[in-house]
Amino acid sequence: MDHRSSNSPLRRARAQLWAAALAASLVALAAISSAPAATPRGTLAFARFLTAAAGQPGRLSNPSGIATDSFGNVVVADTGHDRVVRLTAGGRFLGELGGPGVLSQPEGVAVDAFGDVYVADTGHNRIVEFDPNGEVLRAWGSEGEGPGQFEFPTALALEPGGDLYVADTGNGRLQRFAPTGGLPKLVIGSPGSRRGQFDAPSGVAVGQTGDVLVSDTGNDRVQVFSSTGAFKRKWGKHGSDPGRLDGPQGIALDPSGAVLVADGGNDRVEAFTVAGRFLRESQARRSRETLQGPAGVATDCSGRVQVADGDGDRVASLRAANLIGPGTNTIQYFHRSVAANSAVERVITSKRLVALTFDDGPSEPYTQRVLDILTGYRVRATFFLVGRWVQAYPQLVREEMDLGHELANHTYDHPRLTQLAPPGIAAELQSGTAALEQAGAPAPRWFRPPFGLFSGAISTTADGLGQATIGWHHTFDQYLLHDPADGVAALLRVVRPGSIVLAHDGQKLLDSRLAQLPNFLAGLRRNCMTPTTVGDLLRQTGFYNVRTGGGAPGTNPSPGSE
Repeated sequence: MDHRSSNSPLRRARAQLWAAALAASLVALAAISSAPAATPRGTLAFARFLTAAAGQPGRLSNPSGIATDSFGNVVVADTGHDRVVRLTAGGRFLGELGGPGVLSQPEGVAVDAFGDVYVADTGHNRIVEFDPNGEVLRAWGSEGEGPGQFEFPTALALEPGGDLYVADTGNGRLQRFAPTGGLPKLVIGSPGSRRGQFDAPSGVAVGQTGDVLVSDTGNDRVQVFSSTGAFKRKWGKHGSDPGRLDGPQGIALDPSGAVLVADGGNDRVEAFTVAGRFLRESQARRSRETLQGPAGVATDCSGRVQVADGDGDRVASLRAANLIGPGTNTIQYFHRSVAANSAVERVITSKRLVALTFDDGPSEPYTQRVLDILTGYRVRATFFLVGRWVQAYPQLVREEMDLGHELANHTYDHPRLTQLAPPGIAAELQSGTAALEQAGAPAPRWFRPPFGLFSGAISTTADGLGQATIGWHHTFDQYLLHDPADGVAALLRVVRPGSIVLAHDGQKLLDSRLAQLPNFLAGLRRNCMTPTTVGDLLRQTGFYNVRTGGGAPGTNPSPGSE
């Protein structure tokens, strides 16, 4: 049963699309695997409706797509009023985008790291991008079946690097575009009921690893694809029992990795694992809290679930908790060919923390620029400082401490430690430590060797000073040097919870790279990742007291391209 309003021609057209394929989908139903049964866990309960009073701004008519921005504000496609409405998480009206003449029956919305809003302008068969002030930045697309054309585009989703996926509903496919539009980079699917095919896809979401989840509405299932478009799995089966689906539309992932599906025909939202195991369905305490044809679903970084309740002409806010457990934290070590535990590379964890580190400072003018950027984003980082530069720029060291950043040891003179005898290694570490303490810093807990030259002996020496050796998972500079235009997007696609990211504030010619630092921080925030210090990452994951060192299995250390 389709609970969406049948008043618009678009709704009637989509209903006809679904009805036409019903017989075929019933034939193929036996081939569609149902979501495996599981004992429900966690909470997915009604919290409140975000509904404006009659005659007040923000009153909705047949809302469909919904998204949240980096601050938790709600952006909803007010389809019946040909506009997009912005609300706070508590429901206060913030403004609107578009309106009759600009948009026609918009159904999908997505918000990027800088607050720009992408809209599936469904009635006009195009995508429109608005800036945060409501001005149109660009529009692309037209009616048709060719690349970059649409037939009833509906749901939108942004992948971690900022590319836009569009559910091209009438054409039974997805298209992936660069943030500026143009021709698609990738087309996924075709009309049909076999695996990798779609019948009126009306929801799309993208996970942190780039996997694409699609609500295959007419086939009453969810399909999962890799970032290259390769089919991975499908799950779902028509019905009303827990874990079954009836015309699923909106789909989203919460920060824990739970998949939330707007099961419109059953007036509910259901939660699954990415493999399709049923977790929980939304629960109403009273009959007036029951959803009515939910069409879209979105989550914010705090875990709030916002639902475009289509036939109820409102947004419903749900409370979600413990849908997926936190899992086990594990350290991944760096350069294991050099020593089994020579340095910490990352923590494998579900905590959405990323340790941001800067090497080779302090310096003028770059350290001050980095500090200003971090302050603007309210971010604290770990600075691996070179002792002789600490003595040259003590005022910058004091400012780093005053701003709450963490200071760590990067030797005194930045030598190639693998070319020094053990007494020379110890002297470099001790002198670097002494320079920090003379500047008023506490004894450092972390050490990183220059040039990425690690060995078990170096790490053991550091460990004897109470300093664990820290490597890195990804390097900011290498991505920017490899691809100045799209390096940040590429880096955002590979950063994971628990990553340690290496950047610099003490080398030459850093201007172009530091110009991209705000984009990286904004992208982390949009992807619900919190940049923090090494100490905070290891403390929150239970590894603050980690020790590094050990015997080297090989004789020649491997440079790490610092």
